[in-house]
Amino acid sequence: MYDKEIGLRPPANKRIFAVLMSPHARTAVARGASSALTPVQYYNNSNQIVEAAIRDPIGSVCIVEAHAGSRRDLQLLAEGLGQTGASLLVTGRLASSTIQPLLSCYKNLADCRVAVAGIHSIERRLVEIMKDEKDQDASLPVLTRIIDRLPTDGRQILAYAVVAGERILSVSELASLCAVSERTLELRTAACLGMRPKRLLMWALALHSSWRATRLEWHGKALAGAAGCASERALSNRVVRTTGHRLANFRNGDFEDVVLMFLSALGLPSSAEVIVQSAATIIRAEMDVAP
Repeated sequence: MYDKEIGLRPPANKRIFAVLMSPHARTAVARGASSALTPVQYYNNSNQIVEAAIRDPIGSVCIVEAHAGSRRDLQLLAEGLGQTGASLLVTGRLASSTIQPLLSCYKNLADCRVAVAGIHSIERRLVEIMKDEKDQDASLPVLTRIIDRLPTDGRQILAYAVVAGERILSVSELASLCAVSERTLELRTAACLGMRPKRLLMWALALHSSWRATRLEWHGKALAGAAGCASERALSNRVVRTTGHRLANFRNGDFEDVVLMFLSALGLPSSAEVIVQSAATIIRAEMDVAP
């Protein structure tokens, strides 16, 4: 069985099942499948993909293209593929309505990855799965730990910042991904997340870098190169300005510590604080109704 944070692998004999709409996605999948010498079987909907994966559960790779109306499809995949051991690759854009079901897929499935339009290469992501390469992307682990605690209006901005922020990214590039003007992005980010877009992108880079340092055990040039920095010192300086801690310190700690720092920067409570607050609310309610 594949474990997304440990890296144990399923057998390598894979079948590719896809529901794709855009010609670009079909072309990219065809190239990736050709590299792996594996044919692609296309289907009309997610129900058919689930049925195909159930019939052929060992090493199936399911590919779907997300869009604003695909919330139900992703929910179906999260439920239907859970017991099959299939890998899921979700392409397309990050719509506010699909972020939550996408994260449900990540939580429920052995291997769920994204190839977001304008950020990732579908072909490269597919080849990684076909070659049984460990998923090196921290985007879904980060979003899973944070997204539920955000107001709905801020989720798409955060999702794009976290997904694209694995490398140094400009505010104008983030605005383009979110399909809004820089001014609108500034206003929404301040209103929903309590920080400026530039600061948000710095946190995204710090989160990805801490993931690579603690979970993937990367060092030196590998860390800097993945972040788009000229050197590890340049990357560490960015991390210090963001978190107040040197990148080297994260290797002795844990990724969860950096997530807690980010939650604090957003003014959001940690899980433990949420539990304590919920318990306090229940106690107050019981006291109010007590005779």
